Amino acid sequence: LPPMTVGNGKNHGALVHVDDVVRAAEFLSRQEKAIGEVYHVTDDGKYTTDSITRCIAEEFGLPFISWLKTPVFILYKIVDWINKKSKKLGVTTALDRELIHLISTDISVGNQKLTGLGFQFKFADSLKGLRSVIKWYREEDWV
Repeated sequence: LPPMTVGNGKNHGALVHVDDVVRAAEFLSRQEKAIGEVYHVTDDGKYTTDSITRCIAEEFGLPFISWLKTPVFILYKIVDWINKKSKKLGVTTALDRELIHLISTDISVGNQKLTGLGFQFKFADSLKGLRSVIKWYREEDWV
């Protein structure tokens, strides 16, 4: 089954590689100006969910079918059903309505405050970072 885009595929997501999250936290811990401040740790990529889904499909050698979309209301029903069954089994899942909402909402935040302090991203491009993560999962035999 090819990966399917959530929602209409035109919304933008805020992504960041885990290495950059850790590096940003370490960087900010050494910055006097950062005390008491809030920073968005997100890379420079401004990709749509269609672009992200296409990248995932390519990395796994699967077709990307641009018209194949999963309506959000259906995902809510599926998540509710999975959580109900999981609860009966005494198992917890990482799936919830908030996650579906986040991946189906247009999110655009900037990192100028962070980069203004001199932080430089190792993975400034979301899709390169995503490919790196998929590669790691493969090397670890998790996928």
